[in-house]
Amino acid sequence: MTRRWLFADQLGPHFGAGRDGVLLVESRRALARRPFHRQKLHLVLSALRHRAAELGDAAVLLRTDTYTEALHELGEPVTVHEPTSYAADALVRRLRATGVLESVDPTPGYSLPRSEFARWAGGRRRLRMEDFYRFQRQRLDLLVEGDRPAGGRWSRVRPPGHRLA
Repeated sequence: MTRRWLFADQLGPHFGAGRDGVLLVESRRALARRPFHRQKLHLVLSALRHRAAELGDAAVLLRTDTYTEALHELGEPVTVHEPTSYAADALVRRLRATGVLESVDPTPGYSLPRSEFARWAGGRRRLRMEDFYRFQRQRLDLLVEGDRPAGGRWSRVRPPGHRLA
């Protein structure tokens, strides 16, 4: 039995369920770690609860003090997508090392897995969005004609000092 553990920022339809459904967790400690605007907190909790309701029997929603407590309460291994925050990533790495997590899969929330981004960034002296977008356009064959940009320009941004006529 393998469930997919989804964090509150992984509730969209492109974050698929595991073979045996999903685990959703309301962690009091995670929600108390930093101050939330009351309406944002309501939105996060509402999103978790609505996703659980949409999935019905395929979802398990646990309300615990910590994520680790929820995983132990569930009592079965789970898979998880790479989280987006540093704190959640550190937690997932610790849990993976203890065997609580069966696997940590690339997140479908980004078009390039973290490992491939690290390979692209590699030994670059500078990281610029423009360079990354150009790489992505070529890799995904979007708005390019061969190895050239469609329309003849990579960007519509004007160089510094450029004046409009």
